[in-house]
Amino acid sequence: MMRVSLAHIRTGADMAPGMREAAMASPTHWPTWRRYVLELDRTDRRAEALRELRAFLDRQAFRAESWAMLGDLLAKEHDTPRAIAAFTEATALDVHDAESRKRLAILKTPPAP
Repeated sequence: MMRVSLAHIRTGADMAPGMREAAMASPTHWPTWRRYVLELDRTDRRAEALRELRAFLDRQAFRAESWAMLGDLLAKEHDTPRAIAAFTEATALDVHDAESRKRLAILKTPPAP
């Protein structure tokens, strides 16, 4: 991961390929995957971020933070029903996840006329 960051600082190189390599080397290490998915989102590769995050959730569906991140990505894509489902899962897994509850309430509020 450090090598990828240094290359980015020195040359402005795309960090996603190196981050993907690190994530694939640690298929269940959430901090590495979180950084990789955030980088994909930051660089406007949201479809790829969604695909990679769903693949991670197939391996480790018990982490509320992963579901909340999925909800965020889906909300950015205006996929409200799936975002609601993801935030619902996040709140079911972590009863203290106030941020997901807040996002869920916002998504469930009908738009003003």
